[in-house]
Amino acid sequence: MAVEAPVRSQRAPDARVEPERDAREWLRAQIDLLRGGRWEAVDLEPLIETLEDMGDSQLEAFEGALVRVIEPLLKLQYSPRDEPRRGSLVSLTAHRVNARRRLRRSPSLARRVDLDEVYGDGRTLAARAFAVFGDCDPAVLPERCPYALDALLDEDMVPGPAPGNG
Repeated sequence: MAVEAPVRSQRAPDARVEPERDAREWLRAQIDLLRGGRWEAVDLEPLIETLEDMGDSQLEAFEGALVRVIEPLLKLQYSPRDEPRRGSLVSLTAHRVNARRRLRRSPSLARRVDLDEVYGDGRTLAARAFAVFGDCDPAVLPERCPYALDALLDEDMVPGPAPGNG
């Protein structure tokens, strides 16, 4: 039995839809207006805000992935435990893949990322894990980011134990 593809509505999006009521439908209507050359009908200010928000969302997602890269890096480097290193390595790889994918799609993110802020968040996560599990004193974690962006994304960069930790 053949499965039929879903039928897309042929109804044109309503250009009068408010962005707050149905953002996707409103955006679709704005795209149709632009493609149709109906510049005067485009809801310009909300469209500009939407585009700015999209750029901000991409940066936030990239920074979030980097936070999740920093956390296992710090655990690997500063925890005196032999295990669960494998779990940290798997987590590190997954989040690096995610961060690199986002950067491939928007290379300008590398210039916009606030590495000190991102590191602070990753440090907070690692410090909390150290405090909860009693691995080590969270105060041993560096205050400033010891990693360059390239190192954070480099799948082969796995730090050895910090001095006095191994």
